[in-house]
Order: sequence, then C-alpha cells, then structure tokens
Amino acid sequence: MIEKVFSFLWEILKDMTLSDYFSLSAVLLSIFTLYWTALRKGRLISPAPRSIGLALDPNHHPRIGTTLFITNDGARPVSVDFLFAEIETADSKNKRFDCISEAPLQQAAAQSEPPTQETFPKPFQVVPKAAIIKDLVFDFNDNYEFPKEEFTIKFKASVVGIKKEILLTQRKVRCEIKITQGRFINGVATQQMPVMIFRT
Repeated sequence: MIEKVFSFLWEILKDMTLSDYFSLSAVLLSIFTLYWTALRKGRLISPAPRSIGLALDPNHHPRIGTTLFITNDGARPVSVDFLFAEIETADSKNKRFDCISEAPLQQAAAQSEPPTQETFPKPFQVVPKAAIIKDLVFDFNDNYEFPKEEFTIKFKASVVGIKKEILLTQRKVRCEIKITQGRFINGVATQQMPVMIFRT
C-alpha cells in the first residue's frame, strides 16, 4: 500500500516544472502559517514557582500558597475552569488541594471561615501570548500532616473542552520542620505569619 502511494506521488512530481514546485511550496507554507498562527491548540505553561508556602488555618486544615505565572504558548485562547494542587509522595498517597482563593497565603491562612462557592476563584481565559500572574491558595479541607520526606507539589488546571487535567508546573519540597498551628516563615518562629515558605 505504501509503495503504491509513493509510486503515485513520484509520477506526479517527476512531471512538475520548476514553477510548479514554487507554487506547491507557497501553498504548503501558507497552510503551515495558518495552522501555526490561528489553528494551533492553546497550551498553558508556567515556570516552577520561586516560593511555596505551607500553613495550617485556624481549623488545622493544611493550605498551600504560591504565585503562578501562567502563559498560553498556543494560537487559540484557553478557558480555565478551575485550578488545583496535588501532593505526590513516595508511597503514592497523593492528596488533592482545591484552589479556594486568589490572595497571599499569609492572608488566607488566618481565615477560619470555610470557603464557599461564592469565594472560589472564577473561571478565566488566557489568550495567546498573554501572561497572567495569580496569587493562589489551595486548601485540603481536612486534617492532614505534610510529609517529612521530600515530596512533589504539582499545580494543575481543568480546561474547558479537555477531559484530562493539564499539568502547569511542579516542584519538589522537603518539609524539615513539622508544621503545627504555630507560626513559621522560612523555619523561623514569628508572630505575624502562620506559614512556612520554601524559596529557590
């Protein structure tokens, strides 16, 4: 079957003139340009965050805070329904944290009221070549102790029209100090911020 296809193409190409080749090249270049600039599917990416905060809210629910720099490397807009974070550990006991707020972690960690549908971040759209910076807080909504060994935090997005969640970025973290209701920032006790922050 493949040999017949190549044979057919050869019969066409061998009879083409130089001007025919130029015309064909122009058509192929136009098709590629149209695909690359207008038809290519949108693709969300984000560099690994420079800092990640871990904290317990007043109800002892763990929270993750970070700033994501989200860009669309494709040619079509991408509509994001919601964001979430996922902790992956060596024993595969993964935990999912839903995005509950667009605010600095120091502010959200002190809020004792449970998040509601009205306070959740709204869906948003990322147009091609655009960049969106978001301060985000993710909540587990149950008691959970962050692993003591090294673990990976993955930040993902649920996109309209795509069933599978999209991985935006990820980063490995080692929590060497047990996070309690006490206040930590970079492992040092403080009275202002109930959060431990990891920076690169």
